[in-house]
Amino acid sequence: MGARQSGQSMLGGFVPASLASLINIQNGAFTQTNMMGGEVYDASQREEFLLDFRSRLWLTYRTDFPAIGNTSYTNDCGWGCMLRTGQMILAQALSCHFLGRDWRFLPEDGRPFHPAYRDLLRMFADSPHPSALFSLHKIALAGEAFGKPVGEWFAPTIISLVLRQLVMANTAQLGVVLHVTQDAMVYRADVEALATAPRDSRLHPPPPCGSGSSAPPSSAPSSRVPSPAPTTTTTTTSTTSGTAASTTTTSPPSPSPSPSPSTTQHHDVWCPLIIMVPIRLGLDSVNPVYLEALKLFLCFPQSVGLIGGRPNSSLYFIASQGEELVYLDPHYPRATVDMSGDFSSVTYHCTTVRKMQISAIDPSLALGFYCRSRSDFEDFCVRCASMVDQNPKNPIINICEGSAPQYDAVDPTDGFSDSGDDF
Repeated sequence: MGARQSGQSMLGGFVPASLASLINIQNGAFTQTNMMGGEVYDASQREEFLLDFRSRLWLTYRTDFPAIGNTSYTNDCGWGCMLRTGQMILAQALSCHFLGRDWRFLPEDGRPFHPAYRDLLRMFADSPHPSALFSLHKIALAGEAFGKPVGEWFAPTIISLVLRQLVMANTAQLGVVLHVTQDAMVYRADVEALATAPRDSRLHPPPPCGSGSSAPPSSAPSSRVPSPAPTTTTTTTSTTSGTAASTTTTSPPSPSPSPSPSTTQHHDVWCPLIIMVPIRLGLDSVNPVYLEALKLFLCFPQSVGLIGGRPNSSLYFIASQGEELVYLDPHYPRATVDMSGDFSSVTYHCTTVRKMQISAIDPSLALGFYCRSRSDFEDFCVRCASMVDQNPKNPIINICEGSAPQYDAVDPTDGFSDSGDDF
């Protein structure tokens, strides 16, 4: 998605008049802010930025939920922050997938929510119910396969691998796949194979949420998966000054063909792709040579943010403002919300903009990207390659031809560079 022009509203001019009183920005005046996904807000677009910020899903510690598996854990306070930030970065990718990057949370205007909104939230309900595909329960229990008992902190690599396992187990419902890089190297052949592998589910779109403007309440947790949002394609070209220019077009999702014996086996369709890049950029702190690159990655139209934060305290970073990063903090306990019927989602949206110096973040991180189409992935590769060209001695993400080396691994994390720090 390309950057917004100065003075242009994201919503055709509609911004709630009371928004400034609802949201507090820490550390003073509003200056130009670069939001994940390529949104750029200048100093005159404070209200537009606040609306975008408040629309991100904020997943925090919860209390009094059903016990996780056979354990006695009924809250995740003190140990679940990386699990929560992992939920948030995945929720942003799925929000782009099902709602579109332009979707905004507008409870004040009286209009019904997007029909897919509550179905998306229910995927992250704090419940062992099968419809909660990415609940804390499922993430914590999946961590056991990676040597993390319930109640232990995760490292960025571990949460990335757990999210991959859960997404790939539900690809048929979601219509999206997830790739985790090895040593921050994106092997194009591996991504190509993952995103174009013939699967019967690619030929059947997920069931729609309904044709109305709001999702009807239900007496049991919903197992419905919303239909993807219209396709947005970003193309990068070079200008005469050598800089990159982006062109963005939007079109409805392509109808899926009727399955047949031949197409079921050989039909080659690009499946929307989430890329997680676990990285370590220093020993005790981020090496300063990487700081500008981290801010540039947030500007990618494919970016869904990055997770990391302070030592033993994971945060979800979604924007940069000068030398500071804007983040969502999961360390705020809230009562568990019953999502089995109609429910209030007010505690899933943050109204305080918090920032920290980029130089203060922990060096163990994971970057996230969402590529809806092949052209989105190609654009992502071009941008990464351009950054390597500009700073060949200190690259963060490398684009490689071919496939990653294969390891005879017993440990499911073998072949991946663990960050070494748990959160």
